[in-house]
Amino acid sequence: MSTTRSTPQRATKDDAPAECEVIARILEHGRERPDAPAVCEVGDDGRIAETATYGWLAERVAGQGECTRRVIDSHGQSDRGTKLLSAPNSIGYLRHLLAELHGGLRVAPVAQSATVDEVCAIAEACRARMMDAVGTVQASSTKVLSVGKLAPRPPHEITRGRAGIILQSSGTTGRSRLAFRDVAALDAVARNVAEAARLTPDDRVLATMPLTHSYGVDVLLAALWAGSALHVAARFEPVAIAAHLTETATVFPAVPFAIEALTRQGSGRRPSRLRLVYTAGSTLPARIGAEFAQAWGIAVGQLYGATELASVTLADPTEDEFDPRSVGRPMRGVSIRIVDPDEPTRQRDAGVEGEVAVRAPSMMSGYLDGEAGMIDGHFLTGDLGVLDERGRLTITGRRKLIVDVGGYKVNPAEVEAALEMHPQIAACVVAPLPVSDTVTRLRAVYEVRGGGEGPDERELRAFLRERLSPYKIPRVFNRVDALPRTASGKVMRDRLPAAEVCR
Repeated sequence: MSTTRSTPQRATKDDAPAECEVIARILEHGRERPDAPAVCEVGDDGRIAETATYGWLAERVAGQGECTRRVIDSHGQSDRGTKLLSAPNSIGYLRHLLAELHGGLRVAPVAQSATVDEVCAIAEACRARMMDAVGTVQASSTKVLSVGKLAPRPPHEITRGRAGIILQSSGTTGRSRLAFRDVAALDAVARNVAEAARLTPDDRVLATMPLTHSYGVDVLLAALWAGSALHVAARFEPVAIAAHLTETATVFPAVPFAIEALTRQGSGRRPSRLRLVYTAGSTLPARIGAEFAQAWGIAVGQLYGATELASVTLADPTEDEFDPRSVGRPMRGVSIRIVDPDEPTRQRDAGVEGEVAVRAPSMMSGYLDGEAGMIDGHFLTGDLGVLDERGRLTITGRRKLIVDVGGYKVNPAEVEAALEMHPQIAACVVAPLPVSDTVTRLRAVYEVRGGGEGPDERELRAFLRERLSPYKIPRVFNRVDALPRTASGKVMRDRLPAAEVCR
């Protein structure tokens, strides 16, 4: 049964100045179109289970935001602080995220799959003072409140006195880094994505990616900026999502593995309203894009972005010059350069591969834990790419070791560090394990201390479950007598033995 959250009267005007233009637009939508759907939860059957109208959302965001301001101001705090927010894709998540931004807080969304150690590490790094757990969450989210990690501490200089969102970003080494995007950057990406995707109040934007991640944040902000209805699914169920695409959705931002899974559900479907499909997170193989287009009768575009930058390009498949290999041209205010990977001060000509460097109005203010690689205000992405004569960007590879696992970015160094905490593991390497053209898992190759048999796969998987999110745990564990190393002792990742010859 579907339920609707609405307010019987028009949302009252918020007299306090809105630091965030996205919030101001939501409040405006609430006044002018109070009964229009803002956020709809999609159930496992593909139907809408619950709806929040713009009037309801605007009223709650304004009220809760003002309450947050009053409470914090009553304590005489000049900096409103940081709050962790753990929640599934839901109406409740959007309500809390937007209200806390309106209240002047910094919000650090936390994936529901995060373990106690991961949540505590984020809380410590953000110097968070508060945490909200919305809906059904893992025990880790509530345990944080009792481990003493949320004690008040001075904010990082880069975030002091500013509202915004803190997002996890995988680096090339060590654990995930934390990037801070202030409200001006959030406004910029909301406007840019809404403009690039041509979103209108008539659109129904289906979001199945985690809204706690950068890509999901960009999608939700753009939909609400445009006054569209954001349809959110807590889980990716191919049959249910296929049904929703067929009957309801008009825009579908996806990831490549979802496109591959939905291709098998297409079978000649012709959606009644769907007008735009695009992917992000990793390059969409041409074969998968072509198969989806054949099954569903609609081409798939590609979006390019990063946690540090937000979304910066979009290749619209409805354009005459659409190239399925390209991720499109820069959005408004975005500058893209192709530079020499070894000498990034040197730019490369059109058609010549190099490292992608980007400057954007939506980019982060900085990392909370160190400096970022920058050249003339452009962030060095670690991606390799080519710009053609028309300014279209094509991604050709990566300099980084990051592995895309079902739309999640996994840093092998983090998994290796966790695995090497096992008392019987001497050393290990975590590498990508391709399963299909769009699906990649992880493989761990390890040495055992003392040369014995060591722990079996079941024991290692149980060991890692206490320390890592499920998607970070390797699918395959291979023991070897010795990892290949250089004379200096560095492991040669490109010379790992094939899986079939590992013991």
